[in-house]
This record gives sequence, structure tokens and C-alpha cells, in this order.
Amino acid sequence: MRKRLSNTFLGYFWITFALTVFSTLLAFVLLSVASRWIAGELAKNRYSARSVIQADYRKIDASEIVANGGGVQIIDKNYTVIYSVGIDTIHKNQLTVEEFTELLTESKNKPYHYDIEYEPTGEFWLIVTFPTSIRFDFALVYNKEASRSDFYRSLSVLIGVGLFYLVLLSVISYIYARLTSSQITVPLKKLTQGTLSLREGDYSARVDLHLKNEFKDLQDTFNEMAARIEEEITLRKLAEENRRRLILDISHDLKNPLTSIGGYAEVLKDKYDIPELQAIYQNSRRASFMLNELFELSQIDSPDFTLKKVKT
Repeated sequence: MRKRLSNTFLGYFWITFALTVFSTLLAFVLLSVASRWIAGELAKNRYSARSVIQADYRKIDASEIVANGGGVQIIDKNYTVIYSVGIDTIHKNQLTVEEFTELLTESKNKPYHYDIEYEPTGEFWLIVTFPTSIRFDFALVYNKEASRSDFYRSLSVLIGVGLFYLVLLSVISYIYARLTSSQITVPLKKLTQGTLSLREGDYSARVDLHLKNEFKDLQDTFNEMAARIEEEITLRKLAEENRRRLILDISHDLKNPLTSIGGYAEVLKDKYDIPELQAIYQNSRRASFMLNELFELSQIDSPDFTLKKVKT
């Protein structure tokens, strides 16, 4: 059974789809591993707020943080900046509740990393700030201490997103496969129809694919071949018609003189017993018979010639 070209392309794209899914999962795993590996190399993780915080903020050593391009700010319970060293992204000595809340909730939208720790004894917040060169926060985290309901809820969302991604990717792959295969199968169908028309004797068949790729070269070659065949067939028909007319003209022009010669020879041979007259008479009859045969053959070759069925 012949395999359709479109199905072959569809199979190739399903293979591509499977490889794409595998590559995506592999990229996810590699990015997760890379995120965990690089986390320990970044200054923001080496100098966390928890590692330097003291109950008395005046004992906090921020020299290493500042030396690595960071900054330290301390905000008391009244949202007043009571200490600042190194880079300062707050640019204020007094914050409102809304501004402090925004600092806590929208820190990831800024090109800085904020590590915030609260000291209950001294009643202040320690903020360690580092510029973000490239944010690379990508990891899949599972915490056994989380509630079971939250775990299943998060897992269901993750599975739903994964299934939606797979369905969307499969639909896109299918549509792309069909569109791509149609760019090949449709021109091939038109070329096949053109060759079938030539085989059936329609030498005026031409193909117009409306394309500007390799199929256009094939289209031009096909049309040139069809035009050459049509021209040769036309010339052959014209030559055949000229030959037929020539035979008709010759047979018509010679028929009357030969009939006259045969008639005279028949009269003379009856009066005179001369062998040459008998030969003339026999040859004239033979030539007339051959001309009649040639005339009938030319009529059979004529496109106007028809056969009628006669009962005998």
C-alpha cells in the first residue's frame, strides 16, 4: 500500500514534537540544577541578612558586604532608616507603611536583590542589598512541611499547566505539519494532474503553481516539455495532412488519364492483335487499381472518414 506523503510529514513532525517535549523537560532539569549550583557562588547568597544580623545593630559588620558591592540598611519599628552603608536604593530616611510593604512585596521587580531579616529583640529590620547582574531564579522546590491540601492543589495546577502545554504544542505541531506538507503535496498533485492530461492526449495542458521556489523550476520545465510535445504533435499532424492531400491530388490527377489510356488500349487490342497493346491495357488496369487503393487509403486517413455498420 502506497504511503501518503502528508502522512509521512505528519509522522516526522510527531517525532519532532516528542523530541521538543524531551528537550523542554531536559532544559527544565538542567536549569533547575544550574540554578542550585550557581546559587552558592553568588555574593547575595554568601552574605545573607541572617548571617550578619545582631541584636545590637551597631555590632553588625557590613564591611564584607560593602566590599562586594552591596549595601546594608536598618529600619526600626517606626519605619525609620536608622543605619545605612554601601549602596542605598531606598533614598529616604522615613518610610510609610505602604512604601515599606511595597519594598517587601515588589523587590523582585527591581534590578536589586533584597534579603530582609527581622530582629525581634532590637525591633528592627535588616536589609542586605546586592545589584542583580542576571536574575536566574529557576527551581522546582518541594517542602515536606507544607500542608497536604496545598501540595495537591499546587500539583494539580502544575499538571494542568503541563497538560495544556502538551496539548497546545501538539495542536501547533499538527497544524504546522499540515501546512508544511500542503506546500509540497498540493504542487505535486497539480503536476500529477498535468502529466495525466498529457498521457490522455491533452497536449495543451499547462501547470501554474503560483510559487517562487524549486517547484517553480519544475513547473517551468513541465510547461516547456508540454509546449514542445504540443508543437511536435501539431507539426506531425500537419505533415500527415499534407501527405494525405498530396496522395489525393496525385491519385485524382492520374486517374482520368489512366482511365483514358486503358479505354483506348482496350479498343485497339480488340481490333489489332498486337502484344504491346495487350501489355498497355493490362498495366493501365493495374495502375488504375493501385490508384483506387491509394485513394481509398487516403480517405481512411482523413479525419472526416466514418464507418457505417451495414447488415448483410
